[in-house]
Amino acid sequence: MNHWMEKIRINKKIFIGRAAAVLILAAVILFLLLSGGDKDGKSSTGIHTAGERITTKQEKETEGTSEQKTTPENETPSETANGEPGSGDSTENTEESSSDADLQESTEPMESTENNPSNPSSKPQEPEEQSTGNRQNPTTGSSTGENREPVTNPQINTKPDPPQTVYEYKIPVIHINTENKVPVTSNSQTVMAEFSLDGRNTGYPDINNAVIKIRGRGHSTWKLDKKPYQIKFEEKTSVMGMKEAKRYILLANYSDKTLMRNHIAFTMAETLNHLIFVPHTKPVDVYLNGTYIGVYGIGEKVEVRKGRIEMEMGNEFSADTGYLLEVGGFDDEDDGYVFNTDCLKDVVVKTPEYEVINREQEQYIEDYVKKAEQAVKNLSGYEEYIDISSLIDWFILHELTYNLDCCFNRSCYLVKPAGGKLQMGPPWDFDVAFGNYIYDNPNYDGWASVGSSDSSSYIKVTWMNYLLADSRFNARLKQRWAEKKEELVSTAMAEIESTKDRIYKSQMDNFKVWDIWNIRAGYGSDATTALHSYDEQVEYLKNFILNRKQWMDQAISNLP
Repeated sequence: MNHWMEKIRINKKIFIGRAAAVLILAAVILFLLLSGGDKDGKSSTGIHTAGERITTKQEKETEGTSEQKTTPENETPSETANGEPGSGDSTENTEESSSDADLQESTEPMESTENNPSNPSSKPQEPEEQSTGNRQNPTTGSSTGENREPVTNPQINTKPDPPQTVYEYKIPVIHINTENKVPVTSNSQTVMAEFSLDGRNTGYPDINNAVIKIRGRGHSTWKLDKKPYQIKFEEKTSVMGMKEAKRYILLANYSDKTLMRNHIAFTMAETLNHLIFVPHTKPVDVYLNGTYIGVYGIGEKVEVRKGRIEMEMGNEFSADTGYLLEVGGFDDEDDGYVFNTDCLKDVVVKTPEYEVINREQEQYIEDYVKKAEQAVKNLSGYEEYIDISSLIDWFILHELTYNLDCCFNRSCYLVKPAGGKLQMGPPWDFDVAFGNYIYDNPNYDGWASVGSSDSSSYIKVTWMNYLLADSRFNARLKQRWAEKKEELVSTAMAEIESTKDRIYKSQMDNFKVWDIWNIRAGYGSDATTALHSYDEQVEYLKNFILNRKQWMDQAISNLP
């Protein structure tokens, strides 16, 4: 019995010793398993505790920062298996991605300020496997991770926005303040006012508090919403480099959504040296009694004065004195001697003025014009009455611009110096030219100045109906057109671009006051009414000139 008990005690000791050995061996194996892993601190089994994951990430960031500081500037970053720039091999990224969920679970309720919407300096974080470059702190701008040139933040758009055009005011501004703020409501009764011009760094001299009289002006244009005006200084004054005078016109250009048709036409006319006078107009911003009323064209008045129409006047009481005539210039408020011919209606004698013209002078000029017209009809001897060079220049200008309204219809001026012949001009009123008139032929495939006796025709029979059938006249016309056509077009194109640049900022303000993009403004054409932006209007103007020139090339070459 004692023998068996002793044997059991011995076996028990052996078992305990062996069990201890097994436990020690197991502990050693477990230690080796837990302490073993790759260079990044991951277990060979890929299992991490939360503490291990955080420590590993910090160590990786520290290593990446150190690596970035020592990487040469010209060294290229490593590439992933698919050839894209990367921070390591693809399996490592996959392992990191698969452990992110474990990290998020094990760290609750800890919150990362890096991706916290309540933190104003936080930003969304890309998944680890998608990050191939430096991660940048949006607040401090410091970067961690592996080097990549250039350093960018995948969550912040580092590509600069395209530069935005900053428009500046490039035209002078005029302030007109009437006495006691009295409104200007008449195109015949004047109102006392003060006139100031701020050159606005354009180089034009300022004008300060000059005393003027102001009234409305125009025939049909006075009836439109944006009103044109005439001003008269107490003393002769030069405005924006124009020759000294007392009277100036403020053209509203309401029907013209480019705000430049008059100015472009007058600039073109300056290349035609057979017109006795070409008025200048210059764009300005205008305030009336402190209220902005838009972009206007301030210009020279068509009148017989020094610096304007300068012609031989002779004896002011003689029948053969100097005359300024306007075809279609009569309305109920006009004062002036008026007569008609078969082709010319409502011819008003503007000079001599109604108060001083005598009966002999009235009869003389009416007879002279009728004799000239009869010679045109006969195609014989018209050169004795009419300066043909001025007529051809006038014709070219009005046809290239398709100024239907002024083709012997209204605002059509003629002058006759004492002892001289009738001359066409000065040119005037082009706001509904260049394809901008409601009564235009929309195809623009005919002569503007050739009319018809048909009652439905806007233009009736004119002198041009006869003259374009005369080979002698046409020979001179063809020669002059060949001489001037390229200069006319190139001058127009250059001035359109220049004027657009100068008034671009101001036109924005103008069309805030006059919101007319979606309506027919005044007497505008269907074509221009269909265009709803300033840039479109300007392009239409340029294309019209080019197309019209092409049509005229063919039409003039086909004349007999």
